[in-house]
Order: sequence, then C-alpha cells, then structure tokens
Amino acid sequence: QQVIPPDGNVGAADEPWLGEISALKTVLLEAASDPRTRATAYSLANRAFSGLYTAMLVRDAAELLEGVVISGDGPPQIGAQVARRAGIMVSELRGTYAGLPLVEEAEAQAANTPNPEWQRAANGSIRAEMHLDAGALQAARDEADRARILAAGDSYIVRQTLRTLADVAVSTGDFERARALCDEVITGCSAEEQWMALAAQLLLARIAMEQGRAMEAEAIARAVDEGGREIAEERVVFMA
Repeated sequence: QQVIPPDGNVGAADEPWLGEISALKTVLLEAASDPRTRATAYSLANRAFSGLYTAMLVRDAAELLEGVVISGDGPPQIGAQVARRAGIMVSELRGTYAGLPLVEEAEAQAANTPNPEWQRAANGSIRAEMHLDAGALQAARDEADRARILAAGDSYIVRQTLRTLADVAVSTGDFERARALCDEVITGCSAEEQWMALAAQLLLARIAMEQGRAMEAEAIARAVDEGGREIAEERVVFMA
C-alpha cells in the first residue's frame, strides 16, 4: 500500500518497488485467493500495472493480473480494468489474440459498473490494438471507430483510438490522413497521455522512412528516445 502509486494510471519504469516484483506477486496472489482480501488485491494489482507496463515486465504483469482475475470476481469497476489490462499483457506474452478472453471478461463485468459505456469503449480500444497487431486492419479501424463514439469525449481513450487509426493509415499507405491523425494525438496531450504523443511521433518517423527521408526519420526517433527516457517510458524508448 505504501510503495505502489495511489492512482491506477500512474507509474513509470523507474519505480523502486519494481525491484521487489517477486515479493509483490507472492503477496498479491495470496491476497487474491482469500475472498476477504480479494478486493484489496485487485486494487493494488491495478495500481501496479502502469509501472510494470512501462518497464516492459510483461511476464510478471501477465502472471500477476491474470492470477488475480482467475482468483474470482473483484469490485466491478476495478475488476473490468484489471481483466482488460490482464488481456493486454497475456496477448504480449502468448500471442495477439491470447488475451481476448480476458477482454471479454472485462466486457461482462462492464455491465455492473457505474459507467458501462466508458468501460466498453476502453475494451474496444484494446481489441482494436489486437486487430492491428494481427494485421486485421479493417477490423482494427471498425473497433477503434466504435470505441471513439462510446468514449463520449474521454480524452485518453479518444487519443488512444486516434493513434490506432493513424497506425492503420500508415499501414495502408494513406500518409496524409495518418499525419492529420498524428497531429490530433499530439496536440494538447496531458502528462498521463504523453506516451501516446511519443508513439504518434514514431508513426511520423515511419512515414518519413517510407517516403525516403531517412535523416528526418532518424531525428524524430532520437527525439522520441530522449523524450521516453525523460519520463521513464522504456516501452517507448524500445520502440524508438
């Protein structure tokens, strides 16, 4: 409780507690196995996600989050998010669609939350990314568009789906649309959303490479690398 960030959307790769991840997993999975402490385990696992994700500790994150979900249902609001995040990590560990059942679990739990449409939008944004990774570009576009409508102006999800749509546009060679979408992602980013701005800049680097502007692409990638290091986003640094 004392070392993990208090907010489920805050955390970076330089968190001191990441050096004690084995102990953390042991404690939280033990807590999740007991119905009396399961809700606390869900809360702490959710708060640990951002640090694990940015540090690219994929196996640890998958084992922790999936283990908590398998233990039994938690509080719906947190439970839907933990299941969704478990799906992200399991997909990275075992294959693109391996985490889809966990996202569907998040979908089932969404109905019991105070804001089911937001939860479904968040689930849709993750399914869109899965389709993108699998090369199912039309499915990725359709899912991202639906999620953006459901998000009802939520800045984070809208920006995330726009980034997915920009990636689809790059992959299909529609560079003009991709640049416009990247500009929307980058403009007005909050500190929490900064990783998406950096990821959008990398898409601009991909466009530059595709169009034969290698020096421009390298300059963008170096700037993203530096920006990622400043905010301890190892995942973004790796991509750069």
